[in-house]
This record gives sequence, structure tokens and C-alpha cells, in this order.
Amino acid sequence: MSFLSARPAAADTRPSGRRAPLVRVPTLDCALQNVLGYQRGKSKPISVVRIDGRPVEQATANAYWAMREAAARDGIALDIRSGFRTHAQQEYLYGCYESCSCNGCTLAAKPGFSNHQSGRALDLKVREEGTFAWLVANAARFGFVATVKNEPWHWEYRGRESFADVCGEQAST
Repeated sequence: MSFLSARPAAADTRPSGRRAPLVRVPTLDCALQNVLGYQRGKSKPISVVRIDGRPVEQATANAYWAMREAAARDGIALDIRSGFRTHAQQEYLYGCYESCSCNGCTLAAKPGFSNHQSGRALDLKVREEGTFAWLVANAARFGFVATVKNEPWHWEYRGRESFADVCGEQAST
């Protein structure tokens, strides 16, 4: 596993000529947490680790970590806004959507049916110049696809590839 230090990109290929953003050193907590996830309304146990404080299902974390390092080599900083969600968190967000009283009335799936509850969906920060374009061009190599129209931040891991275990022997329960 490699950790990338805060550094500007080696070559800035942005059309605007602006310097590439600094790439933060990511934080990783390899303490496995066994949680109850959901897929298509059915509960299932999954294991999550934490990247930048966000819970991420293990296989998704491995693929994301590989993608994040590739993006960093290209001067793109990927950051997770939201990863795995508990049933209670999804109930809250769905309630916000139904009532339009919180969370900006943002679309949310019914509890038990959000892909965030399977641990395979990530909401990424895409506001930095070049981030979304990099994801469109490269995310599929790591098994990620954009699945929600009008939500450029929402990416789901659908891959079957095996990526290096981001936690290696550090993972523990």
C-alpha cells in the first residue's frame, strides 16, 4: 500500500493552466466493523473499514483506494462525502426527501433499497476542476460506474476485479 503525500501533480495538463490541487494524505482505519447492510430490501452482514472517517465496504474500499492513487498521480484529489449508510441514516434521508424539510430535499431511496446500504455506493466530492471529467474517463477501470442521473457525485462499485487489500494484515475485528 502506498500513501501519497500532499504534493502538486507532476504535470499540469489542465486547459486553464491553473495549478493542480494538492493531494491530501488519506486517513485509513483498518479496524473491520461488521454491520448490517441491505440489498434490494434484504438485510445482509457486511464488513466496513474507514477511509477519511467514512465507512466503506471492504471490496469497495480496495477498488476506491486504487482509483484514488491513480487519480492522485494525475493531480486529481478524490474524497468521499458519503459511503455506507445504516438503516437509520437512510430512514432519516428518505424522510427528508419525502417531507422536503431537510437535506435540501435531495432524492433518496427507500430504506433497504439504497445502494449506500450495500456498502457499494460512494458519494465523491466532484467540485474541483477536472475531478468529474477524470472519473468519467477512468472510474470504469476500477469497477465504478455513475448510476444516478443528475448526481455526478454518486458512483457505485460494480466491479469483480480484485484489487490489493488496502488494509493487508492490518485488518482486524
